[in-house]
Amino acid sequence: MLIYVNFFMPNACLLALASVILRLIISFMARRNGCVFCFNPL
Repeated sequence: MLIYVNFFMPNACLLALASVILRLIISFMARRNGCVFCFNPL
């Protein structure tokens, strides 16, 4: 993830926000399916 932030410095905040939202969605879906450790994005 640090590589992307270094390459896209103007979009660093947007990228971080998208990463957090994606992680929340994936963790929510994983909990709904009863799998906590299936999807663990870096």
